[in-house]
Amino acid sequence: MSSTETHITLTALACPGCDCGMCVSEAIEAIEQLPGVEHVRLDRPSIGIIVRYDAGAGSESDFRRVIATYGIELSE
Repeated sequence: MSSTETHITLTALACPGCDCGMCVSEAIEAIEQLPGVEHVRLDRPSIGIIVRYDAGAGSESDFRRVIATYGIELSE
């Protein structure tokens, strides 16, 4: 029997440019389709996108790349 380890990580991506609801919704839907992603949500109080994922299957740079394709500006 084979065992697979997962490393669940929570990443907050600050996006002060999250002013287009449609763009943010589409970006969240696209991130949800990436390998290893368990949950994505918009955190309005902190103006950011929160991603819960398996770090062995996905990465923050993947999320940043997807978000950028929707014209959403992220903070470093």
